[in-house]
Amino acid sequence: MRHGETDWNRERRLQGVQDVGLNETGQEQVREACRKLLRQSPPFSRIVSSPLRRARQSAGIAQEMIGVPIVMLPQLQERSFGPLEGKTADELRRDEQIQDVEEIMDGSYGIEEMAQVRERIRQGLFHLAAAYPAERLLIITHGSVIKCIGQMCGLSVGLLPNAGWISIPASRWESLIKR
Repeated sequence: MRHGETDWNRERRLQGVQDVGLNETGQEQVREACRKLLRQSPPFSRIVSSPLRRARQSAGIAQEMIGVPIVMLPQLQERSFGPLEGKTADELRRDEQIQDVEEIMDGSYGIEEMAQVRERIRQGLFHLAAAYPAERLLIITHGSVIKCIGQMCGLSVGLLPNAGWISIPASRWESLIKR
């Protein structure tokens, strides 16, 4: 699940590793998502969260509703966008002369390289598979992390809305971990 909305999401600012908290809308988004997830079976045995505040707060809300323990996993934190964090696309065009944000996403401007992001996430997923091999986990993290996990599992995943989620079939999860 992607964390709930923050004011920076609403303002369309690059958040990266900035520790921005949920706004009221984001809190309600997570509650609504958890109500829907609770209707699914089997139940979750554990919540795994990025350590960034917006994900931690989302995990705390989920824990209140689902009633399972939370594990923090640093490898699931958002990609660092370096000095561009906190800026909107308009500010990037005006201040940095960047016309298309997607064009700079492969390491220029101090942005964390995607190869590093993928490896960090892969290591975190291997840890989860070893520590909780037969458990159904609710992972609460960030948009680019979810997109990367989806790609690793052979799923086509776009940017999810806040508190949106994907379900990864056990067969896809197992094939990722066996690599």
